[in-house]
Amino acid sequence: MRPTNPLQLLAVSGIVALTAAGCASQGGVSRDSLDSTIAVNYGTVASVTAVKLQSNAARNATVGGLAGLLTQARGSGSERLIGAAIGAAVGGLATKAVEGDNMANSFVINQTRGGTVKVVTEQQNIVVGDCVAVETGRHTNLRRVSATQCNPPSQLHPTIDAQISRHEQGEANACHQAKEELLKAQTETDINALTRKVQVICDH
Repeated sequence: MRPTNPLQLLAVSGIVALTAAGCASQGGVSRDSLDSTIAVNYGTVASVTAVKLQSNAARNATVGGLAGLLTQARGSGSERLIGAAIGAAVGGLATKAVEGDNMANSFVINQTRGGTVKVVTEQQNIVVGDCVAVETGRHTNLRRVSATQCNPPSQLHPTIDAQISRHEQGEANACHQAKEELLKAQTETDINALTRKVQVICDH
């Protein structure tokens, strides 16, 4: 079933609105290379503010989650672009945009390594005080993790810490792969199923 005109308009307007905020796709880079470059950093959520995706608050931040996938779909053909918009609708983003409620959350995160980062996503399950992993590569993802991750150990243990790092990197890679699959989906059935997969794997 082909998408309706409002979603087609959303797909185009969403790309325009989010281009400045999202990370540009890197043509010619292999999937394995992208996996190896996903950076995982930790921090505590300092504030959560509702923003419109077209606002300055959104444009001055990194856009992640399903909203960020609209940006990643640039230049990949109208069918895949519209497909990403349908996928976002499953998470409520496109539906809200069509109804005039184009809202998301802006998260300010105090990083354990110093400095702050701002990420805008449609996620609703992260609150002030949560410890989160900021997974940054071709896509950006916020993942709620144990508070222990925001309190580095006073004494490092090479074996145990390496195991933890591999676990966290594995989750980041799985999220990245799920988003790549969603961007390549061609049918509404696949888009709906893969959107659910992204939400299950990427959101905690």
